[in-house]
Amino acid sequence: MERPNFYAALPLDRKSELRRDDAFVISRLEHREARFVPVWRTRNLVHEGQAPQAVWLTRTRIEQVTAPVWQELLRNGDTAA
Repeated sequence: MERPNFYAALPLDRKSELRRDDAFVISRLEHREARFVPVWRTRNLVHEGQAPQAVWLTRTRIEQVTAPVWQELLRNGDTAA
């Protein structure tokens, strides 16, 4: 059974020419409309509805979601699930 590539059709400009530009990266991370696609150990977070969709999180939400995970990783090393 083939696994669908959920990100193949995204209109995403990866800005490869700007990835090493610290000022550009910081400005994008701090932008009020920034969205994040969670990835952990090459696994992407996907919402499984009628049609699976990539999960996009706001900066505020990513901070809320990751705070407990970072705390756990700091306590137990990179073994937290």
